[in-house]
Amino acid sequence: MITLGLTNGQTFTGAVTPIIYGTTDPGAVVVINYNSLGAITLGPVTADSYGNWSIATTSALPSGIYPFVATVTGTDGTVKISDPFELVVA
Repeated sequence: MITLGLTNGQTFTGAVTPIIYGTTDPGAVVVINYNSLGAITLGPVTADSYGNWSIATTSALPSGIYPFVATVTGTDGTVKISDPFELVVA
């Protein structure tokens, strides 16, 4: 299971470095892939013992729409991919 802590299409104002966060299985490894930024990858990060994880963008994002997906690899090797998701920077 992958739960993202943001609302799809959530809008941020100004050039920001949003933090993408959510929950999954404890110990799972999470990677974020931004499609509109030339398939830039953020992470990997490992979910804590409660399944919480977070990844910050490495630099401020200018205005635009940023589609991404989260890929989670469980401790058993199972790979799960989130539905496509968008952040909006206005």
